[in-house]
Amino acid sequence: MIVLSKTTADSAGQIRIRNYQLSGGYDNTARIARTKPLDGSGDLSHHGVSDTDRDLVVDCRLTPAEAAVVRSFFENAIALRISYWDGVYLGYIARLKTDRAGTTRLKFYFSEKLA
Repeated sequence: MIVLSKTTADSAGQIRIRNYQLSGGYDNTARIARTKPLDGSGDLSHHGVSDTDRDLVVDCRLTPAEAAVVRSFFENAIALRISYWDGVYLGYIARLKTDRAGTTRLKFYFSEKLA
């Protein structure tokens, strides 16, 4: 189960996504800087990995009521607490795509790992 909730108290501001498929596993990018000096060589500097560099993509089916709440989160730039199998994160919906059949694709960006 994936739970989306506002960071402030709001009984109507929580969504439980139970019907999801093809949801992302671990996908992250290292912070690597690349410099190309004039001598033709390449210099790489690895600056670590952070949970905040991750994206989460979820494909799911939402009821019309749930879709309306999620769309409100997206359009009003609501900071969310995103709880799923890998932990609890603070973040935002970066992309929202819904088709006429009711299938929704959500892409989340994280700003902080809470637990």
